[in-house]
Amino acid sequence: MNAEEIELSVLTLNCWGLGLGISKDRAARMGHIGQYLSSQNYDIVLLQEVWKRTDFETIRNAVQSNLPFYHFFDNGIIGTGTCIFSKVRINDVTFHHFGLNGYPHRITHGDWFGGKGLGVGQIDYKGFNIHIFTSHFHATYDYNPLKDIYLGHRVVHGVESAQWIKLSSSSADLTIYAGDFNNEPKDIPYQIVRYVTPLCDAWVEGNGPEGGETNETPGNSYTPRSALKDSPDGKRIDYILYMSGPNVEAETISCTLPLPNRVP
Repeated sequence: MNAEEIELSVLTLNCWGLGLGISKDRAARMGHIGQYLSSQNYDIVLLQEVWKRTDFETIRNAVQSNLPFYHFFDNGIIGTGTCIFSKVRINDVTFHHFGLNGYPHRITHGDWFGGKGLGVGQIDYKGFNIHIFTSHFHATYDYNPLKDIYLGHRVVHGVESAQWIKLSSSSADLTIYAGDFNNEPKDIPYQIVRYVTPLCDAWVEGNGPEGGETNETPGNSYTPRSALKDSPDGKRIDYILYMSGPNVEAETISCTLPLPNRVP
């Protein structure tokens, strides 16, 4: 590696941090997530569904020695659940609320209260200007496309994300967009984000189009058996996407699912 080359290690994780007893073993899991991150050497960590400030503080305290810089996107009525941790200073941040995001009368579908949108950050890493984006798209409550009333909402999320990234990152040396998009590679919102920007999919670049399932997998002890009937291997809905800027080349060296296959 010469002086003009860098390696960047990035992690994205949906922490499933719903309160009111919905997310099982939440406090214990947040503690273990913090311990794991503190033992690793990531440069950038993007988390979703860290809904409670106390859980964010648990993770922040655990990683303060190796990821001392952070931003918690506390937008919306109950917050966005998204946050950034970085090895280097985060120079600027902003947040864009998606224009369409659920329905307030669907109380048990709490996305409308969660302030879904696009979290934006900028860092200077070893002389490179890096733009960071993170999102958690609206959840899918019915996988039957004829009954999925929120598909249009996720399409809006994809369009607005792609527009923001395309218009604001032309001068960046590297752009990273990572998070839980709540749709698979075959779905329209993912396709919009990929091909409007255009962003590379780190998993595809490193491993090909197969595998990489991150949601409702058989190895996840919290996956309901009913979910495995339609998707026995789970679904790939979490992504790290990236693109290089002018006169810069970027490539995926490795993209893995680093956490244990079975927890607990």
